[in-house]
Amino acid sequence: MLDLSRYLPYLLNRAGAHIAAAFSEAVRAHGVTLPIWRVLAALHQRDGQRVGEGGSDGGRGDQIEPALLAARHRDHALPW
Repeated sequence: MLDLSRYLPYLLNRAGAHIAAAFSEAVRAHGVTLPIWRVLAALHQRDGQRVGEGGSDGGRGDQIEPALLAARHRDHALPW
């Protein structure tokens, strides 16, 4: 029988899930969900690209604009 406690792909998946959960809590404190943060981070990497340009926003464009506005008005920057 496979021992998952020694199976690297399983352990990496579990570690990734824990990291994503902790990071999700951190961005939620800024009023942003993890999927929205991912889109915002991708736009940030593309230096000035707007929502809807050059790819899909996953159907979240109506959520991203308010998230950007909220992030600009908060005391703390989003954690990129």
